[in-house]
Amino acid sequence: MVKTIERFIIKVFNFLYTKHFYILIILPYFIFPFIAFWRNLDLSNISLVFFDAEFDGSYYPDFVYGVHIFQDIIKGSQSISSIFWNPYSLLGMPWVGAVDRSGLFYPIKFLFYFISSFFSSKYYLFFITYFPLFHMSLAGIFTYLFVKRCLKLSSFSSFVAGIIYGFSGAFIFLVIYIYPSTGVAFLPLQLYFLWTALEKNSFRRAILAGFATALVLLSGYSPLFIYNSIFISLVIFYFFAKNLKTFITTFGFLFITHLTAIFLSAVVLLPNMEQANLAARQIYNVVGAGYYNTTVEGILNYFVPYFYGVKDSGNVYGYVGILSLFLIYLALKYSNKSYVKFFVVISFFFLVLSLGNLTFLHSLIYKIVPLYDSMRRPAFLNYIVTFGLAILVAIGVNILENRKISFEIVNSQIKKIFIAFSLFWFGLFILKAIVPPVPNQGTIAEMIRFSLIPLIVLGSSVILIKYFYVQPSRFFKVFLVLIILFDLFTLNSSYPQTNSELDPRVFNTKSEIISSLDDKINEDYSRAYFLESGLRYNSSAEKLYQLDGYYGFYSNYYSTLMTHYFNQTAAHFDFNSPVLDLLGVSYIITTKTLEKEEPKKIKMVIASLMPKKDKNRYTELNGTIIPVGSNVYAYENLDRFPRVYLVGEVKSTTNDEEALSLMDTLNLRESAVVASSDQLPKLSLNKSESLATIIDYQNSQVKISASSKGSSFLVLSDSYYPGWKAYVDEKPVEIYRTNVALRGVFLDDGEHEVKFVYQPDKFYLGAYISIISLITLLIFLIFPWKRFRPLK
Repeated sequence: MVKTIERFIIKVFNFLYTKHFYILIILPYFIFPFIAFWRNLDLSNISLVFFDAEFDGSYYPDFVYGVHIFQDIIKGSQSISSIFWNPYSLLGMPWVGAVDRSGLFYPIKFLFYFISSFFSSKYYLFFITYFPLFHMSLAGIFTYLFVKRCLKLSSFSSFVAGIIYGFSGAFIFLVIYIYPSTGVAFLPLQLYFLWTALEKNSFRRAILAGFATALVLLSGYSPLFIYNSIFISLVIFYFFAKNLKTFITTFGFLFITHLTAIFLSAVVLLPNMEQANLAARQIYNVVGAGYYNTTVEGILNYFVPYFYGVKDSGNVYGYVGILSLFLIYLALKYSNKSYVKFFVVISFFFLVLSLGNLTFLHSLIYKIVPLYDSMRRPAFLNYIVTFGLAILVAIGVNILENRKISFEIVNSQIKKIFIAFSLFWFGLFILKAIVPPVPNQGTIAEMIRFSLIPLIVLGSSVILIKYFYVQPSRFFKVFLVLIILFDLFTLNSSYPQTNSELDPRVFNTKSEIISSLDDKINEDYSRAYFLESGLRYNSSAEKLYQLDGYYGFYSNYYSTLMTHYFNQTAAHFDFNSPVLDLLGVSYIITTKTLEKEEPKKIKMVIASLMPKKDKNRYTELNGTIIPVGSNVYAYENLDRFPRVYLVGEVKSTTNDEEALSLMDTLNLRESAVVASSDQLPKLSLNKSESLATIIDYQNSQVKISASSKGSSFLVLSDSYYPGWKAYVDEKPVEIYRTNVALRGVFLDDGEHEVKFVYQPDKFYLGAYISIISLITLLIFLIFPWKRFRPLK
């Protein structure tokens, strides 16, 4: 029986190897992530191997919100236009563009949303978990393609390069951020298409490179577009720009690629640009642009991860494996490939650049590279370092495969490596003894423990290589891959120790306190204010309107209004702040108790203890998790304004500071301040006989019934934002920016139906450009074009 099974397996393997070789190559790249992260995907347990503290901040709740939108559209409870606007955070904000965590127009993300919408919420976590793992597989496959086809190395060498890049420490780190992993995955594919375009002088391949580049932009994290472009440009110019003619050709192909990408991704880029222009957070100084950088001691993670412990953030960059370093050494020492030195230099270049403002190189790139001043995570550049190292590993493997060096030389180099590693390891212990300790620095015992795996791997590598050279074996390749995988899986998947108790599945359901207030909050579309930050990111997933929230680009209007009332000393809004009334905050949820001198119009409605099922859901303002059993209170704000209301007096100014000063002196229940220099209509409102009520509230459309005794001004306490249109009795009217950040329209005497509709012009223009570009480019790619010749 055993022999029969064995013969069957051999037959299947031989069939795949001879007939479907690429399946045999590609399949492991999809299997390995499941092995590495099986505890995240076993549907019964969560180990949070790669979820660090940022995870509960936005990524999973954003994904859940996206799935809910798809479900609502399928059910018919929301229109398709609901994808444009998120009404739950920051008084409402665009859902497409800027720091576009939705990634709605990225085809792979769209499929993940769509498929997830047919499953219950308990499975959402596994879809969002597999999303970056899927890109890990793509990264390996695309690296194999580039190394095999462009660098002309063997299939096995290319296969190993894909493993190194896909499972390197830099990639594992980026997996936790979900969205950057997409840009990392497509780097080798971009490079492959551009490389072959120049080799074959093919415009079609340059356009395909543009398609791959567009996917990076559409996926929602534009900094990686800049990083990839810098790296690819350096590679392409080095290899192909040998004289003026080839320089012009190379530049032309790069231009075609990027122009294609920009046109295809216009649907996201135009809203992105609009939002960036309306926000203050689009440009950093030279220090800010290097804020999240690789530390000098962090470079040690390429050799001995965690040797000096883990920082508070849990961020550990780098590491391609001990055996990989030996293979890189062989490539440097014995390869005659002309490009070895280039990939060494460029890897070192990006490693130095990843140090951020610690080096002059960062300041230089900050000055000369467009849009570099809008990014703040140079540490991400380690993925480019590991890509360069993966190529060097492939060259080292190729040397072993072809037995280009003698056994005596290999034996000699192994001895040198052992001595060097021993001295290096001993030197790190000496450094520990003479350098003052840093926070979370590892103990001597931890340093020894984290040195053990590299030592075991080094020993196994030596035995494998020596045995292979003495007695060549067909199992050499299998053992080499197994050693690399053991090394990477063991050390790269253990680092985020700072948040190991957090189970993101708590966000699948509403917290106990929100469930208690849910009907009351949604009854009149009022808002909640969470003093502690735990739900500030997650209200969208819970479909809860709130005052605060997180977004990459806070509108200047929103920031100006909020900053005016924010208590910088206490780091939160005062309970008696007029902005809570103005913006319709009905409930304040906090762990703090109100003092007796606080206003009488705020009363406690719930006093409870943090239940076990809400463990890790709430955090303090400093990020500390509020423990189970803590007191949690809900206070009702009886002075809140309704979400929509009428006023009988309007003041105008074009200066926001003046507007805020006016707001401090006015009774905002009776008056409003609008941003206008025009002559405004006179008002004659009898407020006691007038009323405005929301009759239908959807993400991108609000319908209001208004009965105005006399002419009036209607205020809707939602974000003023370009793209919103207003209609009174089906006739278009002007929306005025009201009370700095809200919306308002003038009404005549009588009964009216007022409708606000979000129709973002920039999005529609971008979509039109993207669709026309896609159709045009597909026609060019699919149909053969021949030169027309005159008839004889």
